[in-house]
Amino acid sequence: MTSHTMVVELSDCNVKYCHSRGAPDDLPHWRRVPGFPVFGVGQASEAGFPKIAEKVTKGDKLVWFNMRQEPVAYVGGQPVTPRKTPNPHDNIEIPGKVEDMDALEEKFVKELESRMCSEGKIPVFSDKEDAENPMDREEVKESVKLSDLKSYKKILTEMAAGPLEGMTVIRVPVVEERPQPEDCFDVIIKALVDENPAKTQIGRASCRERV
Repeated sequence: MTSHTMVVELSDCNVKYCHSRGAPDDLPHWRRVPGFPVFGVGQASEAGFPKIAEKVTKGDKLVWFNMRQEPVAYVGGQPVTPRKTPNPHDNIEIPGKVEDMDALEEKFVKELESRMCSEGKIPVFSDKEDAENPMDREEVKESVKLSDLKSYKKILTEMAAGPLEGMTVIRVPVVEERPQPEDCFDVIIKALVDENPAKTQIGRASCRERV
């Protein structure tokens, strides 16, 4: 994979709920490819991850593909992510290696800690109302208690050691609005080439609503 210099200044970003107005339910947009053990889900709440164990076949190996580029953290069980102030409705595109993205996620957690006020709260943005055109959405700001702060990677690690024991987590960052580079498909194929498809369940997770 080509090496890039990644420059993302988190201090210039607002913190916004995933799904614009917060997660609509614990496992938003959960779906399965008919006839195959391949699943997809939007950015789940922290409470939603253990529920996945009820939806997959116990004993089968589970491979989780994290398709996010931008960092995600959890505050009070809800996923949040940074957004550039001029483009609050657009995902931040982050070129670079997966290791850089993981490091940025840890940096995002520290950035949230640094924004905590004396009352233990941070400002979090969301959309006041839904609208088909994102540019028609009005943003609102609220003060949210900075409780149970975790990185997305930490939550997946906890799931792999608990309710989804043995789950393999692989990050395949993509920009969904564009054709994907061959590198992305190579990562997925490499992860599955030695697996028995009848005994391997594949999960795909992102903040988007499309497969």
